[in-house]
Amino acid sequence: MEPPRQKWFARLGLVAVTLFGLLWLGHLNFSEKISTNVVDLIPTDQRSPELSLVRSLANEEQSRVVLFALSSPAQPKSPPEEAARQFAEELRTSKAFAEVVAMNDSSARDALGRFIYERRLDLLFPSWLAEKRAAFLTAKKPAEEYSAWLAEQAAAGLDRFLSTPESAAFQNLVPNDPLLLVPELVQKTQIINPTPNQPSNLVLLWARIDRSPFSEEGQEPVFAAIEKAYARAKTTTSDLKMEWTGVNRFAAESKTRIRQELSTLNLLSLAGVVAVACLFVRKIWKVLHLVPVVLLSVLGAWTVATMSFSHLHILVFVVGALLTGLAIDYGCELCRRSVQPPDEPYL
Repeated sequence: MEPPRQKWFARLGLVAVTLFGLLWLGHLNFSEKISTNVVDLIPTDQRSPELSLVRSLANEEQSRVVLFALSSPAQPKSPPEEAARQFAEELRTSKAFAEVVAMNDSSARDALGRFIYERRLDLLFPSWLAEKRAAFLTAKKPAEEYSAWLAEQAAAGLDRFLSTPESAAFQNLVPNDPLLLVPELVQKTQIINPTPNQPSNLVLLWARIDRSPFSEEGQEPVFAAIEKAYARAKTTTSDLKMEWTGVNRFAAESKTRIRQELSTLNLLSLAGVVAVACLFVRKIWKVLHLVPVVLLSVLGAWTVATMSFSHLHILVFVVGALLTGLAIDYGCELCRRSVQPPDEPYL
């Protein structure tokens, strides 16, 4: 094939490949195709106990917990209850949050206690009966004495409990719970005020986000919902002060720093290549011939990578950008060959 005709076929092929790459990337949903979740860097079939533990902890519900502290400097002795209520209501309306609870609000604990009391025979009685059965077997008494022994133990336990000061708090409960299922549960679990040392001017809130704190959905939408709730709460208390923490906040900050550092490395690498080219190329404007080569190389790399794999991490592309130096080398080679005699083939 003659060199001029070969050039035209090469140019048509290059245009066709470029259009295909642009159309392919244009129809992709990058939020689903490319992940920013750092946990995705850990292989799912990883056998290392340490990495498996990291993956399991990242997927735990505890990692989705976000804690808030609201206060008003103008009211050092009274917490901003109304502002906190509006703040919590706004968070509950957001799809980014699955649950929001005020730490000083006893409604959730009351509801839990009511549920346990109503289902005490289903939830607590089997374990109580198993403990008594184990104690009876330890005593090594005849099996026919079990019923009488069990009644004596229940009566003795009730008598001992009624002689303690704690029984006054359960005086309305004991007639319907003579086996002391609920009082014993309270004593075993030591249910107390969760915030005994809380300052008088603070309102503490506990919240759980809906998505993983390491994913994009668990960061930016959550931050936007918090800012919206904070703005609504400030309409009631203008000097409202908010402090909050969560795993997603640290994950987002870490991801931002990684992106900045890698972007800086890419820019420094590009600046170094351009500086070297400016030193050794007599006509500086010819360096612009490298731009199409680099852009088309990046387009081809993105197209091949997204076609080859169903799911990719953003670091694949960030680290891959460091390899643009290879495209620059090929571009320099093409520029060198362009000054060869016309009758010498390019390929």
